[in-house]
Amino acid sequence: MFNLEWHNHYLFSLNILLVAFYNKVNISFLVLSAFFFGCLLPDLDHFFGYIRKSILQYRTWAQEPAGLVAIGLPVAYIASKSNPLFFFVVILAFLGHILLDYLCTHETFPLAPFTYKIKKSRFGFFRYTRENGRGVSESYFFIFNIFLFLVIAAFIV
Repeated sequence: MFNLEWHNHYLFSLNILLVAFYNKVNISFLVLSAFFFGCLLPDLDHFFGYIRKSILQYRTWAQEPAGLVAIGLPVAYIASKSNPLFFFVVILAFLGHILLDYLCTHETFPLAPFTYKIKKSRFGFFRYTRENGRGVSESYFFIFNIFLFLVIAAFIV
C-alpha cells in the first residue's frame, strides 16, 4: 500500500539532511537516517498500535516537541558516540517529521503530554479540510518535496 504520508516524511527529512550534511556525512547514512529517524522513530507508537490491532488514528506525544526531547535527544546522544555529527543528523531528521506535521494537515498538541486539555491546534500552512475544502492538501507538499529533491540532487551530482 502506498502511504503518501510516510513518503512525504521521508523526502522532507532526506531533503533537510542532504542540504545540511551532504559533504560531511556518508550519503548512505543520510538516506537511512531519513527513514529511521525521520519516519520510523517518531511514528513508532503507530507500529505498536498495529500490533495491538488498534490502529492509532490520533497523534501521541511522540510526534510533538516533547517526543523530540524524550525520544530524539537520547537516540541522538547515543548516535553521537560514533560520530559527533550524528547527533545533529538524528535531531534534524526527527525535527523534520514534527515540522512537516505542523506544516500540513495534522492536528497538533504542542503541549502534550503535559496537557491534553488544550484542544488540538491546527498550525498547518498546507492545511486541507474535507468538510469545507479549504487549504492545500499534503499531496501538493509531496510534489514540492519531489521537486526540491530533484533540485538538490542536481546540485550534488
